[in-house]
Parts: sequence; C-alpha cells; structure tokens
Amino acid sequence: FPPVIVSTVPENGQINFSDQKVTLIFSEYLNSNSIKNSIKITPKIIPEPTLIFKGKKVIMNFNGPLEKDQTYIISINKNLEDEHNVRLEESKQVAFSTGSYIDDGSIAGKVYYSDEGSVNLWRLTADKNINNFFTTAPDYTYDISNSGVYEFKYLSQGDYILSLVNNV
Repeated sequence: FPPVIVSTVPENGQINFSDQKVTLIFSEYLNSNSIKNSIKITPKIIPEPTLIFKGKKVIMNFNGPLEKDQTYIISINKNLEDEHNVRLEESKQVAFSTGSYIDDGSIAGKVYYSDEGSVNLWRLTADKNINNFFTTAPDYTYDISNSGVYEFKYLSQGDYILSLVNNV
C-alpha cells in the first residue's frame, strides 16, 4: 500500500499558528531520499525550512519568522516513497494560517494527457505579470492524478496563470 498522511501538527486548517515547526506523520516509514524533493511549502519561506526525517515523521523547521496573516500550504507530491519505494497515490495539501482565517480560493480541472505530469500555477502581481511570469519559479505545483484531475486549494484572491508540465 502507498503511504498516507495519518496526522499533522498543526491540523489541516488551523488558524492563528505561531510555532516554528510543522510535523507530518505518515502511515509507514519513508524513503529518506524521496523527502527533500517531495515536500514543499508555499508561499516560499526565506531562509528555506529544514526538513528532518524521524521514522514515520517529517518535521519542517522554520528558520525565520512566518508572515503575519498568511495562509501557508504544504504540498506533498507523488514522488514521496515509503521504505519499499511505493509512491504516494496522489498529491496532498495541508494548510494553516498565521492569521484568523484560511484562504479558500481554488482552481481545479482535468487534463487529458497520456503521460505523468504536473500543473504549475503563478499568482500575478505587480512585479510578476502576464509578460514575465515565466521567468520565475511557479508559486504552486500540483501533480496530476492518474485520472488527470488536479486541484489547487487554499488560494488567496487574485489572478493566476496555469501551465502543464510533462514530468516524463
């Protein structure tokens, strides 16, 4: 069986978060080599959080303060593997907020594509607009499910650009 998230600290949807770490607890021991490229937080935090692997737990330590009144999304992609190299069945997202509410915008759809892939999403801002968004890393990435479905959750209000990426 593929690994699944058993619980998280904070719980998905927690508001008024003020700790300096997040703990993800999985159903199985994980392949430590798959963790670094499988778990990301958005919006990006500088300096980048440190990931610590302890058996069935992954601890994300923040090395600096979090923004006030910000919804953060931890994305776990399908490259995460258990100790038997069985991959996560589908991407997962966990959200928490340092403010009094969780952003609840979403973008979802279905891709008709025969290979594995992911969808990238950029939030357009004054410095990242329709003419230069592609010069920056995407704000969000989500692996397409086996049936072609994707869903970005917990998005703040704004304008976004979406792009398909072939992962093969």
